[in-house]
Amino acid sequence: MNRQSRFLTYITIGLTLITSLTACNEDRVVLSNGSGFMTLGITCDPTAIAPDGSEIELFNPTDSQCSVSISDVDGIYSHTWESAADFPQIERYLEGTYDITVSYSSLEVEGIRSPCYMGTARVVVSSGETTRAAVTATLSNVPVRFITSDAFNSEFPSATLLLHTPGGSYIEVTSENQVAFMRPGNIAAYLSIALDNGKELVINPITIPAAKARYVYDLEFDYDKDSRVLSVEYNGAETQVRKSILIDEHIADSPSPTIMPIGFVPDSPISVTEGFYPSSGIGMDISTPSELSSLTLSINAPSLREASLPSETDLLNADSETLAKLSSAGLDIAGITPTGGLIEFNNLISSLVYRPGADNRSVFTIIATDIYGLSSAPVSLMVNTEEAKLDIQSVSRVEVGDPSVTLTIDAENISEQNCYAEISTDDGRHWEKTDILDITLNEEGLHEVAFAIPSGTATLSLRIVYCGQVRDTISIKRHSPAYSIEVDAFARVARIRIIPNDPELLSMITEYASIFISDTELPIISRDIENGYIMVMGLSSSTTYNFRSTIMTQPDENDFTSPVPATTEGTPSLPNCDFEDTKESIKYDDLPSGGRYSQNSVAIFNRQNFTTYHLSTPVKGWANTNAKTFCRGASNKNTWYMQPSVFSVTDAANGAYGVKLTSVGYDLNGPEIQPYLQESKPYTDYSKNIPEISHRAAGKLFLGEYSFNPESGEEVYKEGISFNARPLSLNGYYRFIPATNSRDERALIKVEVLGVHNGEETVLACKEYLLAFASGYTAFSVPIDYPVFGAKASSIRVMFSSSAKYGSIEQEDAGVALYFDPQTATATGNQLWVDNITLGY
Repeated sequence: MNRQSRFLTYITIGLTLITSLTACNEDRVVLSNGSGFMTLGITCDPTAIAPDGSEIELFNPTDSQCSVSISDVDGIYSHTWESAADFPQIERYLEGTYDITVSYSSLEVEGIRSPCYMGTARVVVSSGETTRAAVTATLSNVPVRFITSDAFNSEFPSATLLLHTPGGSYIEVTSENQVAFMRPGNIAAYLSIALDNGKELVINPITIPAAKARYVYDLEFDYDKDSRVLSVEYNGAETQVRKSILIDEHIADSPSPTIMPIGFVPDSPISVTEGFYPSSGIGMDISTPSELSSLTLSINAPSLREASLPSETDLLNADSETLAKLSSAGLDIAGITPTGGLIEFNNLISSLVYRPGADNRSVFTIIATDIYGLSSAPVSLMVNTEEAKLDIQSVSRVEVGDPSVTLTIDAENISEQNCYAEISTDDGRHWEKTDILDITLNEEGLHEVAFAIPSGTATLSLRIVYCGQVRDTISIKRHSPAYSIEVDAFARVARIRIIPNDPELLSMITEYASIFISDTELPIISRDIENGYIMVMGLSSSTTYNFRSTIMTQPDENDFTSPVPATTEGTPSLPNCDFEDTKESIKYDDLPSGGRYSQNSVAIFNRQNFTTYHLSTPVKGWANTNAKTFCRGASNKNTWYMQPSVFSVTDAANGAYGVKLTSVGYDLNGPEIQPYLQESKPYTDYSKNIPEISHRAAGKLFLGEYSFNPESGEEVYKEGISFNARPLSLNGYYRFIPATNSRDERALIKVEVLGVHNGEETVLACKEYLLAFASGYTAFSVPIDYPVFGAKASSIRVMFSSSAKYGSIEQEDAGVALYFDPQTATATGNQLWVDNITLGY
């Protein structure tokens, strides 16, 4: 949140309050709206603590030379003024706690006349109050002075002191009038002197450990020419250390380690575009006559800090983990040993990254020290990292289904191997690298780059990553390809047909399309992606809707197809679907049951069994085949030849009645049944003679009409009733017991819906459904599918059959299974009970 938006919320309130205050008895304006005023007072303390404990005054910056930063502790608001003079002294802030920092220069800047001052304060802004924030900035770095005796100056008039903190530069101090300002911590002091023999000697006589900010440290050097002893001591207010070094013949005459720069001039920056290698090899060749004790690398490279590289490393004594980090960053130190070797920087330089608004100069410094304490002069490689230009100029239009997007990119000095793109489909929460498919250069000299994109309809985020840094991010909105829809409305569902302008996109559009009525998205039951159909639910019967479609996940109005009006069908039921309406249709008293038989083994045939039938069947549109199986026109009337195959029973799933269907044998011209003579005890109360029966039939109950001509033996089915809806299922309850001698038998349900298609009546849907053994009433559901799009129903056929081997008289004679039972004098097979039939919409 920027400063302006933080404050503007209250401008209107403030103006109203100020306008209404015609007179005030106090200097402050009292507020009561959750905000208050803040003023700032800055003091710079220019003093430092000298070695004797006294305070000495150094440079005192003015307020305008200091910067001010303010932020709230919640992390919502922050702002920086480069000059404290620009800080608004009467400004309104929301009540809360704020941290204020005042600074001059930076601790990262070391050198002569480079003091750094810093101060912080935490203030609480209260509602209706004016808060005074007072911040005192004090010296944050370490002043170091180079003090030499007359004897030292006489012997070494051109001596130079090099001061170094880990990861920092080597700061030259040449006179007592100079004060070097260094970072707190360990400060190594290297002395560079010229000996009588002309040798340039660099030694590290002393290191100031844990130097404290604001404390002055004097490094005092003396030399006794007679004893050739160089003495040095550092004095601070809290510490004093003295050391001596004998400049003997061995030190005076032994060559020091040397570092030869390769491909660059020390302290003269080279410029390299980020992601590229230098035009020539860059390195440092270390040589030494004596074995090295240390080889210290200092790194001051802001773009490498994220790699967690140490700011300073002794390459000869570092642990393997540290050396592996340096190697991974690109520094080639494989050839380094205590006897010297070559350090190559090319790979490391190519990993440097330009950072807008930051210091893009990197410094790599090496200093070598041998086992006798002789050091090389430090050699610094300075690299200015230049920005590689990479700007996205335009993005191609992307339609859903497109496998790629083309970006027009203005790119200069780009290393392709360091450039790639990442894509997010969830508003930048997760990113995945994507492939570059093609790169061409257009007439304007811009790069046309094609990137692979994932399938889907969501808006994409694409970002260009160069040298591991995100350079540009864009949003890619996918557009819907042109298509329209047609609607086939059922009662509570609808089938939508997708009609794309480009037939090649049919499957893709069907896969992603959503269906709406007004602004409400409908639940999807199924998708036929190959053929372009979508089945939706959530509709009410006999209702007109406007259907429209989109394939976009966050659509606007332009992403929808044109609305298509459609009216859903009604939800009619089948007539007498619970079979409660019945009519007595079979009444026959004393029908002979089997043949005559004797009472015992005497051939007197004076016994005859009879059966009486008073049976009802469902009415109101339901027909059956009893006219055939229980034909009163049979020439030999007997239960062997006359059997009812369909009748109502009180064994019901719901209500008073169900219907039982039985496979039976029948014969219109059954032969005479020979009398039966009992052979021996035990004697039976029925005839065991079983006649030949000509026909077999499945018990069938169906919607429509049925007639049978006993003289010709022909039957006529007029199946179906008028019906103006298309149910999706036929449901109900059944029991089924297969024939005693054929347990693998199945019963059957057949459903057909008819309608007019292309000017002719045709079957719109047909389903046969087999029923297996069920000792008690069991639910069934027969799904009904409609392959013909848009054709409306005109009639429906529903048939229940006790045998799956139904058909013509000849087909049933050949296929229906029967069991011949002389005790009941019947030939029967499968038994099917059905009840409570409903239609699902």
